[in-house]
Amino acid sequence: MKKLIIATAIALTLPGIGLAEEVAHPVSQPPTVPGFNAAPPHQIAATKAVPPSSLAKILRITGSQQKALDAYEKAEADTWAWENGPFGKKNAYITAATNAIDGLYKSGLSQQQLDELLRGPIEDIDASQQGIELKAKELGLNDEQKALYTQYVKAGSYKTRMDAEVSQNLFNARKALNAKLSAQQLRIASDYGLIDARPAPRDEWSKFMGYVK
Repeated sequence: MKKLIIATAIALTLPGIGLAEEVAHPVSQPPTVPGFNAAPPHQIAATKAVPPSSLAKILRITGSQQKALDAYEKAEADTWAWENGPFGKKNAYITAATNAIDGLYKSGLSQQQLDELLRGPIEDIDASQQGIELKAKELGLNDEQKALYTQYVKAGSYKTRMDAEVSQNLFNARKALNAKLSAQQLRIASDYGLIDARPAPRDEWSKFMGYVK
C-alpha cells in the first residue's frame, strides 16, 4: 500500500492531468497552503533560442501580426517560468504535495485512513475548504493531520490545474499567431524551431479527433 501512496505522489508530476476547458486568460492565482510559501521566491526569466526582438525581425512581423506575436511570447514565457525543471514554479507545488503525503504517512494514520485520503487522482478530490473540513471530520483527523491534508490537496490540485492552463494558453496563442503568419513565415519558423511545436492539449486533440471521424 505504501507503493500506492508513493505512486499517487509521482502521478502529480505527470503533465496534462485533469485538463481545464479552453481558456485564453491569465493563469489561476496560487492557493494559500498552511506551512507552504505559495509564492516561490525565484523569478525565472524566459530563455529562448531566439530573443523576442530577433524573432520579430527574422519572421519580418508586420504591424497587424505584432499583437499575436506579443501574446504568444507572453504565453511562452509563462509556460517556461512554470515548467522550468527544478527551478520552475511547478516544482514548488510538487514538493509541497509530496512532503504533505510523506507527513501524512508518518502522522500515525491507519492504513484505512491513508487509503481514503490519498485514493484516486488529485483532481477528483474536493479541494474546497468545506470539502476538506468534511473529509477531516469524517476520518477523525487531528489538527496536524488536517493541515497536512490541506497542503496536499491545495498544492496538488493547483499544480494539475496550472499544468492545464499554461498548456492551453500557449496552444491558443500559438494557434492565433499561426493564423496570422504567411506560408513563408510558417516555413521559416518550422525549419528553425522558432515557435513551440508541442502537441495540442488532450481536450483539443479529442475535439479534433471528433471532427475527423
